[in-house]
Amino acid sequence: MVATVLLIGGASFWVLQAFYRGQLISSLADSTTVHGKLVEQSLRYAMHSRSFDLLSEMVRSLGYQRGVEKVMILNKKGVVRFSSTPAEEGRTLARADPTCRICHESEPSMRGRTVIFATEEGRRVFRNVNPILNSETCFGCHPSRDRVNGVLIVDYSMAGIDAALKSGARKMWFSGIAVALAITAVIVVLMRRVVVGRLRTLVQVVDAVEAGHLDAPVEVGKADEIGLLGQHLKRMATSLDQSLCDLREREAFLDAVINSADDAIVVVDEDLHLVVANRAAERILGARPSSRAGTACQCAASCSGGEGEECPAKRTLTTGRVSQRIRVVPGADGSERHYEISASPLTGTGGRQQVLEVWRDITSRREIEAQLANSERLASLGLLAAGISHEINNPLASITTCLDGLRRRMRGGREPGLPSELPEYLDLIRGEVERCQALTERLKLLARKPLQNSQLVDVNAVVHSTVALVRYMAEERSVRVELTLAPSLDPIPADESQLRQVILNVVMNALQAIEGTGWVRIWTRASDGGVEVEVADSGRGIEARDLNRVFEPFFSGRADGHGTGLGLFISKIIIDQLGGAIRVTSTPKSGTSFRVFLPGTPSRCAEAEA
Repeated sequence: MVATVLLIGGASFWVLQAFYRGQLISSLADSTTVHGKLVEQSLRYAMHSRSFDLLSEMVRSLGYQRGVEKVMILNKKGVVRFSSTPAEEGRTLARADPTCRICHESEPSMRGRTVIFATEEGRRVFRNVNPILNSETCFGCHPSRDRVNGVLIVDYSMAGIDAALKSGARKMWFSGIAVALAITAVIVVLMRRVVVGRLRTLVQVVDAVEAGHLDAPVEVGKADEIGLLGQHLKRMATSLDQSLCDLREREAFLDAVINSADDAIVVVDEDLHLVVANRAAERILGARPSSRAGTACQCAASCSGGEGEECPAKRTLTTGRVSQRIRVVPGADGSERHYEISASPLTGTGGRQQVLEVWRDITSRREIEAQLANSERLASLGLLAAGISHEINNPLASITTCLDGLRRRMRGGREPGLPSELPEYLDLIRGEVERCQALTERLKLLARKPLQNSQLVDVNAVVHSTVALVRYMAEERSVRVELTLAPSLDPIPADESQLRQVILNVVMNALQAIEGTGWVRIWTRASDGGVEVEVADSGRGIEARDLNRVFEPFFSGRADGHGTGLGLFISKIIIDQLGGAIRVTSTPKSGTSFRVFLPGTPSRCAEAEA
């Protein structure tokens, strides 16, 4: 800006100087022309009076004036008749003379009365040329045919004019530079206050926005273009802040959705390095997802064990198609978890090929499949047990008949030679046979299919017979089973086989919760409108956080990790269908108590009897 102002100012002052110089020279030309006219009139008078001495004296006097270099009067042939320098009188100035070529080289129409030239000595001279025209008063000495009688030449020194021009130019340049600098200073101050300072404020706002401070104030003042720019910048920052808030909310929502997924979600790049991993990956990969980004996929246990050629991500990158694989990963508790890995092709930023892996835990599904297979096997075993019970009952019936015959003979009189302990042995054999028959009857009860309609069931009998099935297991575990059955309980409408399954599941759960010696106590009691069965144990108890999950499917608290988590779930379904309720209370390391309420309303009893 300073250079531009100086350039424009310099050009302007150069034009002004040229104009000033032209004005000075023009004024000089006008004054010398007037002066020459006066001299010409004086010369005419002297010539008419034939006073040549006066004429010569006038020329010499004029030559002595300040600033006058030379005065000459030439006739029409170029002969110097009079001169302020007497030595030049009589000299002829030809057109080839350097001082004459200046004018005679131009066309007559282009010639002026004044000319500036430099002498051989290097002095600048201003020459005024006044032709002495012929007139009637001159016809006495000059022919009337001549148009010009001679020429009056007055040479003025340009030293004073050049000095005045230089002095004026210096003054003009100094004043011009001062004005330019003053204008520049004013412009700079105004620019700094009106433009630069406000622009710096906008730059600071932009830096603050870049640093993330989108609420930075924009104070630039004035309703001009910069103020309008500040308003637009403020609106842009507000809009950007809102967009970022929306983006963060959307990103947080997507992160919450991804991290809420129970399946592990992993994204790997074409170099098999992790890009993204959700929280579920922490349980499977054994590290925090944030620390897994950039880690080699093989380090995430997805391709460990020297099986990199079977990596689903690598296969998807090679084929460009979805690939799946089942992998078994050891858990923290030593159990094995089964995961189904599904790898899908994904195009990342910049067109880079990536792979989206979803690790789905199918351990429960595998356990359900195993449970279904086991249930099918148990069903077959139930049918086999019914057949075996029938086959065993036949020889037991024969043995019982033989025992009855022997006992009758013994009552008729002891035969000689028989031991005296024989009656006692026969009673012992009879007791064991009845025990075997009771066992086969219980096996048949377990194999019996549930009835479509309810019937009146003796709860004490169901509890007693069901506990008898597990008493041998309790003795092996050194667990004491104590029964406290309330007398004279009213029968309740229920399906006996389903009720037996509920009691069995709860008692088995109590036995499995005891590590080492302990006890299981079972009570039956009359309750308001029905019968209540309570099963308490001295086992390890249930943590408070797991109490609400004990009736969930596939939730198991067994220490050995072999529980299916279906027993209590099925028991709750059966109790709910009967219109009853099952509740659990527990203290960690002190034991657990299950209470089963079975309704026995008269209306339901009447329906069952009908």
